[in-house]
Amino acid sequence: MSHKSTGRLILNTIVEILKLLTQVFTLLYAFIGWVVIIPIAAVIPKKKNLIAFIGIYNGNFSGNVKYLYLYLQQTNYPEIDCYYLAENFKTYRTLKKNRLPVVFYPSIKGIIKLLRTNVVIVDSNKWISHFKCFLLFKSKKVQLWHGLGIKKIEVPIIREKMKRSLSRRLRYTLINRLPKYDLLVSSSEFFSENKFKDAFYTKKIIEAGYPRNDVFFSPPVPSFFLETDTVTNSKILQKKKKGAKIILYAPTFRDTRIDMFHKEKNAKINLERLNRFAEKNNFLLVFKFHPIPSQSRKFAGYSHIIIYDNSKDIYPSLPLFDLLITDYSSIYMDFLLVDKPVIFFPYDYDFYIKNNRSIIFDYQ
Repeated sequence: MSHKSTGRLILNTIVEILKLLTQVFTLLYAFIGWVVIIPIAAVIPKKKNLIAFIGIYNGNFSGNVKYLYLYLQQTNYPEIDCYYLAENFKTYRTLKKNRLPVVFYPSIKGIIKLLRTNVVIVDSNKWISHFKCFLLFKSKKVQLWHGLGIKKIEVPIIREKMKRSLSRRLRYTLINRLPKYDLLVSSSEFFSENKFKDAFYTKKIIEAGYPRNDVFFSPPVPSFFLETDTVTNSKILQKKKKGAKIILYAPTFRDTRIDMFHKEKNAKINLERLNRFAEKNNFLLVFKFHPIPSQSRKFAGYSHIIIYDNSKDIYPSLPLFDLLITDYSSIYMDFLLVDKPVIFFPYDYDFYIKNNRSIIFDYQ
């Protein structure tokens, strides 16, 4: 047997072992959730006025959840007892330092709080992880979601994946991948009918707009800028004071990543030429990549191109930009509210709709 065949055999064996371990872990996880946690959650009484907010990406402080939570803090409803569930120490320390009610998870206090919570408010599908879906078994669930984009989301995608794989169907069923919501927030009848109605299992949909857009029309307060990229914000303000036009490039998430900056003739963006163009025309180009996957790229040495930390909230800074460049991201819907122009740059359209996400509207 050749070295190549031996290597392939070892690799295939490792892959099969990992698949088996994943299945064992899923079964163990489901057993703890359905057999141990849910019976406990079913008998522990809920505290009627207790509301939990769970953010996207391990409880990062951003998005619609952040701004609805801050609204309740600023308007001071004494009859409501709400808290933010943070799943990373940085967010936990930030909120604690600013005297905002926050609970760290996983912790004994966090588990007890979730078991007592009557209403949970989320804006993604990530909240179900780490047994939270089981702990919140009897809680009322409000889904704000995190974008009004053109991509297919949730139920149609998950159903298709479940059809193609029996093991995935079992896994998604065991972890309750498609929970039922008591309330779903949309922005208009158009989106309710053409996007959200088929994307979620929900008892009710209301058209109420997105809390994160309120920052465009509200006087700025310090809490809005918690968990934002303050260093980049400072650079933007300095350039703007000197008369520069500020341009934001914000591409969407891709399941299959393409390096559009690779230094070859077919590169989608030539950073050197782009920097010279920006310098000549007094532009500052700010690149804000999607939070997934984590973006460690550094654009060192460019005088007129900088990166906004992709793990940070950018919404309080959107009114500072003079132009948005994007592709399939829902951020363009938010940017329309600041009444600035948008350029679409779908450099990989055919590849994207074939290998990443289907588009539910006519892109052209």
